[in-house]
Amino acid sequence: MNKRVVLGIVTAIGIAAFAGASYGQAPARSFGVVRLENGAYVGFGLVRSGENPDPGGISDIVLPRSRTVSRVLYDQAGATYFGYRLEVETLGNRRFRMRFRSLGDDVAGELQRRRNCPTCPLPIALARAQPRFPAPFTVSDGDVCTLDLLSNPQTGEKIVDVIKVSGKDIAGDTMRAAGDRIREALRLALAADILAARRNYVRAITEYQKALAINPNDPVVRNKLGLCLQWNGRTEDALKQYEQAVKLSPAYAEAWNNLGTYYHGRLRYGQAVKNYQKAVDIRPGFATAYRNMASAYFAQNRLEDGYRALQTAFRLDPTILSSGAIAIQAQDSMAHTQYFFFAKINAANGQVEEAVRFLSKAFERGFKDCAMISRDADFQKVQKDERFRQLLDRFCR
Repeated sequence: MNKRVVLGIVTAIGIAAFAGASYGQAPARSFGVVRLENGAYVGFGLVRSGENPDPGGISDIVLPRSRTVSRVLYDQAGATYFGYRLEVETLGNRRFRMRFRSLGDDVAGELQRRRNCPTCPLPIALARAQPRFPAPFTVSDGDVCTLDLLSNPQTGEKIVDVIKVSGKDIAGDTMRAAGDRIREALRLALAADILAARRNYVRAITEYQKALAINPNDPVVRNKLGLCLQWNGRTEDALKQYEQAVKLSPAYAEAWNNLGTYYHGRLRYGQAVKNYQKAVDIRPGFATAYRNMASAYFAQNRLEDGYRALQTAFRLDPTILSSGAIAIQAQDSMAHTQYFFFAKINAANGQVEEAVRFLSKAFERGFKDCAMISRDADFQKVQKDERFRQLLDRFCR
């Protein structure tokens, strides 16, 4: 059986979510199947990674329509309800087109009409949280898809919706079996995350590969595997994983950024910039991608473009240059210029210690234009600082 994976929300809004075919408390390990008016059957099942695989404490509602089904999940503890609308189009030849959308206003009306349910809260009064959705894609009859619903960034645990579409009724046993496979893949990926956090990249690679053997089209796992391969020096293998990740999920900003770092490391700065640009087009607040883009621009001697990108990165995350994650520019021939601009932007924002630190690195890398420093309005803001004057006395006298 083919398994197609869909990337969904990656955020922490509480551990909750299950939708079967009824309204109310979901029993443990429940799975539901609904039939749409266009003849398609859609099976749902929620699985959770981590030590306790039972989603538990979850309330839900499924609203089938002609060719769509709205999946509404709510969590009293997290004071939120969320979900998605899945449109299933029958294409013939036992194929279906899947399109995920945000919940519509009709769902809110339906929830209002059900307010007399004695076992449920009033989700219409709660703040809504909508997942990020993938681009539409096509599946064959019986394919299994997964949509990431919730993720805990502290523990790495997440809750995933397992979805199966068919032209005939779907047995509960097949959904349970699919859920068990996905749960095992999640367990392996979580174990790999822990190993990667401990910088045990060799073992992490092995566990990610085991997870992909079960669920080969998971873009998140492919991206993480690519990172571990890159950190382990296997850059060409990493490239293949990043390419697969963005193919599976074209709206995956992190994978586009990591693909950019591959080309950056190969000194193919133009291609790196294109990938960084895709990342920020998808996620405008992606400070790391802007910082990497600035580094690539500086390496091309495109100083104004680089400084604009750097300013954006700094505005989005004022700690972006002190995170210790700027080693990418160390191999660039224009490293001294990059360090100069890192110093300049810190000086402009009154960060004297960081400005002095980066300017010192610029001098050590061969920066010699002391006149530029004396003319620059941003450096004039810190010129009275003793640390700054001592640095200039050392390199410019």
